[in-house]
Amino acid sequence: MFITLEGIDGTGKSSAARMLAEKLGFAFTSTPPAEYLPIRPSATGNPYSAYHYYLSSCYYVSDIAGRMNIVCDRYIHSTLAYNWPYPREIPEDLGGYYEGLRMPDVSFLLCASDCVRRERMRERQRMGGVISKLDGDFAGQERALKVYMKFSELVRIDTDGMSLNEVVALMVKKAKHV
Repeated sequence: MFITLEGIDGTGKSSAARMLAEKLGFAFTSTPPAEYLPIRPSATGNPYSAYHYYLSSCYYVSDIAGRMNIVCDRYIHSTLAYNWPYPREIPEDLGGYYEGLRMPDVSFLLCASDCVRRERMRERQRMGGVISKLDGDFAGQERALKVYMKFSELVRIDTDGMSLNEVVALMVKKAKHV
């Protein structure tokens, strides 16, 4: 089984993805995976190279997902929401457009209100977590959210008022019905 978690920063997806993988006994990865991080600065210098860098990392994870059960923090939907560089619309049939890219069995879109996301980001910073310049780009995150909302295949979960354990329990329940 191949499960992905998508969403903008501060929705809880990284923490939930790790816990979900642990609870299900699946492998955990993210896009881009650790193997890609050393080249990120040189690969993301313009919109087209950034798109192809993240898309390549999706194909890399796709190969892994073909061999084992996996939970992935961000995948093709995030690549498109944040990095689609073309003036034309994003294709609707992702599986048909991206030949050979394994599509997830289930993709969750974690959502949270703006005030909850901002508080989670402040807490992450207080705890010494990774904070990037994109974490504070709330306008960019809102643009990405509009793209995410166009993908009808994403199972939306509002994480406001839910503990991490509750979010993961809900995902386990929904994944069993796939």
